[in-house]
Amino acid sequence: MADTTDLKSVEETHAGSSPAPGTKNQSRLFLTTRPLIFNRYSAVVKTLVVTTKRLDLIAATEESARADVDDRALFSQLLDVTVPEDWPPAEFSDAQQIFARSLERSPELSGWLHWYWVLRDGNILIGSGGFGGKPDHNGKVEIGFSIVDSYHGFGLATEAVHGLVSWIEKQPKVRRIVAAAVYGNDASRRVLHKCGFREIGPGEDFGTVEFELLIGDRHGTV
Repeated sequence: MADTTDLKSVEETHAGSSPAPGTKNQSRLFLTTRPLIFNRYSAVVKTLVVTTKRLDLIAATEESARADVDDRALFSQLLDVTVPEDWPPAEFSDAQQIFARSLERSPELSGWLHWYWVLRDGNILIGSGGFGGKPDHNGKVEIGFSIVDSYHGFGLATEAVHGLVSWIEKQPKVRRIVAAAVYGNDASRRVLHKCGFREIGPGEDFGTVEFELLIGDRHGTV
């Protein structure tokens, strides 16, 4: 996991979250100590946060991932968010336990697995997305994402994926990002196209198409 030289509090991050008029919106990365995130021993957890125009993308930790599976009230408290009734998104529910176990075994994978997407207007948890782990020997990582039904259609998934790509493309040894989308899932395919991915052929799983983004070759728009 890469360190950052710009350490700020969440309050400072929020204060500068809107771009100046006429400037291009960009995601920003902070390694921050979120004031209300504590582990089971009441020690402050340092958490990677990527900020976009409307979202905070919070890297899952061992504590938050386990609470997400076992204790919704604690999960809400750890992230200091409102957890909607339709959480988790259907596409994410099957992976929750796998991610939690992975982070319990290897807490240093925080950032390389899933991130929670928080809408700052209302501090509402609206989605999750992230990666399948550190890059393989060819520099390939896989990205996936999902959003709760009530927040479809507002461009939030595109914004979040842009933010995640902004983080991963700065990590050492990452050369290529791949994603798979079901042929009939036009919304996911649009998100990937808008973020600069291109279709390269059938995916490994039946009924899917594979997308690719080469680092340094991004031209998508939010």
